[in-house]
Amino acid sequence: MNTPRLYGPGELAVLFGVSRQRVLQITRRPGFPEPLARLIGMNVWDADEVDEWARHNRPPRPTEARRAGVVVTPRLAAAFAHPLPPTAGSRNVRTMPKSLFWARTDTAGSEHVVLDDGQGLTAHGVALAVDPIPYTCRYRLTVGPDWSTNRLEVESEGAGWSRSVRLERGRDGWRVRTGEEGDLDAALSAAGHPPAGLPGTDDPGRLAEALDVDLGGSPLTNTLPIRRIGLGRLPADLATAVTVAWVLLPGLAVVPAEQVYTSLGPGRVRYSSDTFAADLEVDPDGFVVRYPGLAERVDPR
Repeated sequence: MNTPRLYGPGELAVLFGVSRQRVLQITRRPGFPEPLARLIGMNVWDADEVDEWARHNRPPRPTEARRAGVVVTPRLAAAFAHPLPPTAGSRNVRTMPKSLFWARTDTAGSEHVVLDDGQGLTAHGVALAVDPIPYTCRYRLTVGPDWSTNRLEVESEGAGWSRSVRLERGRDGWRVRTGEEGDLDAALSAAGHPPAGLPGTDDPGRLAEALDVDLGGSPLTNTLPIRRIGLGRLPADLATAVTVAWVLLPGLAVVPAEQVYTSLGPGRVRYSSDTFAADLEVDPDGFVVRYPGLAERVDPR
């Protein structure tokens, strides 16, 4: 029996000539080979599969390009780079027409998102908080014209650890892909908090009923069921139950959750889940203005 050659994150960093953090981003790209094994602290890949992928996807390094007479232009490099928010003036780039900012009221933290809700929702944002330990969360969200979620990609990062999760909803249900480097549970334990467990879910079938996602601590994702069920057009005091794929921060575990939304009249929505309830203030487009005990929107002065 032949033992396969293996690549870990360190070998991938050398192969692609990038940082280990960029390796995490590359391995999350559609079409990248699935890990051969998911170990505590890292994943490993079949080297032959990765080499084959790299032959078709990695742009030539500068030295290789010079030998081949190829000029590595910004566009060629961008074809391999992890996509970043577009810059003004780029060709064929869709800019986001709206920007929302919330300040956390339960802890030190904030969230900033740029979005387009002209037909469904396309959004990417950054959330920061100091509890339970300091972390930065970056996310990208795609919602269909009917306001049901198609895809959510999340990365969270703190001192000595980083995690990622990608949720995609298709005809056959939810697909969940995760990545992890470092040891978040050790960081939580050192700060006196319980472990977060593994990112993602071991049973995506549990999310079968979910049409919405809920990113922990993010006022943005409350808008998804509000818009999808047309809460602003429903009679006051009419409660609507929904199932969401709840992404916990900072650990990125994904669990199904039952939530109830009730219109309280213009600009007011009651949100409840289990024993928790909060009366939200929302703008005419259904975006949260004030979430008691969590966050308040901050508008430009």
